[in-house]
Amino acid sequence: MRRYRSMGVAVGIVILAALGLALTQGAPAKASPAEAALQQGNLKSSCIALQKKVADPQMVLLGETVDVTLTVTALCAGESFPLHIVLVLDGSGSMQGDPNQQMKKACRELIDRLNLKDNPATKVGVVMFNNAAKVLCQLTNLPNQANGCVGRVGAAGGTCIDCGIKAGVGVMTRGRTNAADRDTIREVMVVLSDGENNAGCGPVLAAAGQAKGAGILVIQEIFGVNKVMRQISDHLAALGYFALCPDIFWRQEPGVQLTDQTDAEWARAFEFFKGFDEAKGISDLKVSLAHLRGIKGCTGKAGTVGYCLGGRLVYLMAARSNADCNVSFYGVGIENNLNEAKNIKKPTILHIAEKDSYVPPNAQAKIKVALQDHPQVTIHTYAGQEHAFARVGGKHYDKASADLANKRSAEFFRKHLA
Repeated sequence: MRRYRSMGVAVGIVILAALGLALTQGAPAKASPAEAALQQGNLKSSCIALQKKVADPQMVLLGETVDVTLTVTALCAGESFPLHIVLVLDGSGSMQGDPNQQMKKACRELIDRLNLKDNPATKVGVVMFNNAAKVLCQLTNLPNQANGCVGRVGAAGGTCIDCGIKAGVGVMTRGRTNAADRDTIREVMVVLSDGENNAGCGPVLAAAGQAKGAGILVIQEIFGVNKVMRQISDHLAALGYFALCPDIFWRQEPGVQLTDQTDAEWARAFEFFKGFDEAKGISDLKVSLAHLRGIKGCTGKAGTVGYCLGGRLVYLMAARSNADCNVSFYGVGIENNLNEAKNIKKPTILHIAEKDSYVPPNAQAKIKVALQDHPQVTIHTYAGQEHAFARVGGKHYDKASADLANKRSAEFFRKHLA
């Protein structure tokens, strides 16, 4: 069965060798000593797969590890999105003296250039590692606090880079939980180390491989695993989940990708909907759920989320599978399977659009009467909203209602997949 998968630790990792960041605002400046060393290949970490990339503002990115996805495209302040930067700093004995001071200088220059006071959406966290890791600062937009944490980095003990990276991932995860706008966070982790005694790239790869998260099975609308479904999956991956969106139309035609923008595509979508074998589809989804739980790094907990047809299938998965929790967006035809509600044993949310053309008032009334006292089911109704109010770019998209439904869903998943 064809599947679209969006998985991985949603952080960018930049490995630098104790000398710093080539970051300027505006046009690229003359190469700094650190840049010159970088360009000549003289930096000393065996963990660096040397590769220079230039953005405007300028940034040098070094070392993209196998299991860590680099998601940041430009490290710059003054943007409308939240920018979260975690500095993971080598505090081992090999950093004594000038290396320690150069590292701190580079960090302070970065903090200064980010102009945190005027860019409250930009935050910096600080982690130190030697034999173990210690979080010195959670994400903050207070420059004095960030600089103070940098100043506390010592130089003694061994080198446990993977410990530092894992602690850095923790700081980023906490930052996502506390952020007002989780949808648009840009993240980057900067690891500064002299590369001594780090056994090559093994610790970095191990840290990435050990990163864990729960799974979420994303169930498509009638348009197939299209751009909208992929964006939803990518967003869930960015929140730290393993997201799997299976192609449930594969028996009719593998790889269906339609939009809601033309009458011809609507007609084709309804053909797939009418030809869909629901029993076999649920069987496929159960197999997908088991596969998701078995992916390396998945904690074993996994929920479901679905839209339109997928919203109906979420309800059926709540009744027929062992998913840990379930979120249905404007599911169609749920009123026809209310007799299965007694089988729902895990927390489930139904997001219902009050003016849904495909779920008329009498159907909504049946659903609410049957489920209003169910201990595992929560129903949220969105006044005045049509079907697919959360489909970005769709005719009935309503940002306020979509944001509210997505916020409720995110909080629900955090609670029940922890």
